[in-house]
Parts: sequence; C-alpha cells; structure tokens
Amino acid sequence: MTDSAASTADAPAADARLPKRRRGNPNAQPPTGAPRASAWLSTSVYEWMRDRISAAGGDPHQIQIEQPARLMRLPEVRRVTGLGTTSIYTLGKKGRFPRPISLDS
Repeated sequence: MTDSAASTADAPAADARLPKRRRGNPNAQPPTGAPRASAWLSTSVYEWMRDRISAAGGDPHQIQIEQPARLMRLPEVRRVTGLGTTSIYTLGKKGRFPRPISLDS
C-alpha cells in the first residue's frame, strides 16, 4: 500500500471533519403541499397586448380577442406575450399586467 493510500484510509470522512453549511434563508419554512395553480383570463391578456401595440403606434386591431374568455396557463401566456415568468409576475404586482387567477380551492 502506498503512503497516500494509507493516509486517506486513516483520515476521517470529509463530512465528519467539516460542519455542514447552511444555504438560503435559515428561517425559511419547508414547502407545504403542491405549488399553487394559477391562470390568466385570455381577454385580459389580449387587451393588455392591444394596449401595448397601441402605445407603440401600431394597429391594436391586429390582435383578435377571443370570445368566450378562457383561462390561459403560464406557458401559454409566456408564448403569446413574449414575456418571461419574472416579468409577468413583476408587472402584475405593479398593476401593469393582468393578475393571475388562483385555481386552488
């Protein structure tokens, strides 16, 4: 047996020597249950898009608002608007994008 193999065999495991590092918020609570389900009303999203196009000097009537209204989940809202998840929620908090509707009971 070589000297390096002997020294590694005698050394305690790395986990035993070093204290475990805590990451994140030490006061954070573990998640309870499933993530919240939410959706956006399609008419609200399309009206927001019309307002954006109009503000940019375009023709707002190029966006057809679907009737009857239906619920759109986040992946579809992202695809239709071209916005990312963070932008959608941030704009919603600021009142500049429709807020999601909770689907939880």
